[in-house]
Amino acid sequence: MTTVSRALAERPHLDVPRREARELLELWRNNDRAALDRIRRRHPRFADADHTSVAAGLFRLSDAQFVIAREYGFAHWTELKQRCAADGVARELMAAIRADDRDAAVRLVKAHPEVLHLPLWSGNWGPPMSHAANMGRLEIIEAMAALGARDFQHALARAVLQGQIECARWPVGNGAHIEPGVLLGAWE
Repeated sequence: MTTVSRALAERPHLDVPRREARELLELWRNNDRAALDRIRRRHPRFADADHTSVAAGLFRLSDAQFVIAREYGFAHWTELKQRCAADGVARELMAAIRADDRDAAVRLVKAHPEVLHLPLWSGNWGPPMSHAANMGRLEIIEAMAALGARDFQHALARAVLQGQIECARWPVGNGAHIEPGVLLGAWE
C-alpha cells in the first residue's frame, strides 16, 4: 500500500480522478515542476529520474492515472476504479466494522467478495481485515481471514500503529512478521 496524499470524497465518483489524471498529463506536457515532482514520487519508472528525464520521458494518460491512484493510496488505477464502483458496499462494511458487527461484515463480504481485497477508506487503512485491525476488532479480523483475506502484514502494521496489542498478536501468529519500521510507526 502506498502513502495517501489525498482523500477520496465521502461518495467518490471516478469522474474526479479521471479529470485529475487528464490535468496531470497536461501539467506534464507544460513541464510543470510540481507535476514532475509528483510523478517522480509516485511512479516507480521515474523514481530515480531528474526533472529533465521525467519531462523528456514517455508519459501517457495511463501513467497519469497510475500516479493519481497512488496519490489516493491505491496500488493502481484499476483498484481505484473498483473502490469507486463498490462505494456503497464499502461504506456499509466500514459501518459494520466500526459497530463491531462481525455478522454484518461477513454477510457483506460474502455477498460482494470483491471488497475483501479493496482498501475501504484509503490505502493507509487498507482492506477490511486491516481496517478492522486499525479499530481493534479481533473477531472481524479472524472472520476476514477465514473468508480469504491475506493482508496480514498490513493488518499488523495498523494494529501496532493504533496500540491494538491483541489485534497485532493475531497476524503475527498467522504469518506476519515484525519489520523494523512497524514498531517505529506506533511512535508517530
